[in-house]
Amino acid sequence: MSLTSTSLVAVLNKEFKPNLEDLLAVYGEVKIDDKIKNIKAKEVGLDHLTIVFNHDSLEVEMLKPIPFDKPLQTYEQVQTHLLQLARQAAEKRKLSHLQVQQVWYPQNVIEKGIVIAVCIMMAGKVMPNFTYNVVLTRVLPFPNHWLEAFRPYNDFVLMTAITLHAIEVAIFMVSRFYKYRVPADAQLEWLVLTTIEGYFCIRRFDQVVAHRAKVWQHYEDGGKLIDEKEKYE
Repeated sequence: MSLTSTSLVAVLNKEFKPNLEDLLAVYGEVKIDDKIKNIKAKEVGLDHLTIVFNHDSLEVEMLKPIPFDKPLQTYEQVQTHLLQLARQAAEKRKLSHLQVQQVWYPQNVIEKGIVIAVCIMMAGKVMPNFTYNVVLTRVLPFPNHWLEAFRPYNDFVLMTAITLHAIEVAIFMVSRFYKYRVPADAQLEWLVLTTIEGYFCIRRFDQVVAHRAKVWQHYEDGGKLIDEKEKYE
């Protein structure tokens, strides 16, 4: 079944909210600030897109039509054209056309191992006797003299790791949060995970970006709305 105007509106409002803001700002020439809210695609034709939004100083919805240079033949072509425009609009605003909304948690043995190790050292800082004399001696298959040898360095290793990872957050993650418009709640989770894991979390964030690029390409090629299960397979 071919893409329709209604289904394309659904795709835009579900997958491309930030891109509608870009289109409104660049091609609709609307100044985006805190007073502009609830930006949505209202209607799509073969020769235009109509965006609706609210302004704090006005009680009625505002409509902004964005005409195309020439009429297109199908809504698949319209979808492709709009995403190309959105990509260009994001570049003009010095942002990525991709948005990262989700958080990917530790997935492999190394990533999970790092999280466990840092959590153990945190416990060792707060409750050293219980952690080293009770928990670790019964759980970890390491000789007791290994644990006792590491114990004096627990706090130093922990604080060094946290400090280095915090520097990685400042250098690598903050700019990514802005570029990919990560929501505040997801930012907090990525911050915590990066502070614990460091590089491995940054690499996982970039994997999310790569995945979002594939989803974007699916839609730019005229693809239909993907359900949540298919999106992450």
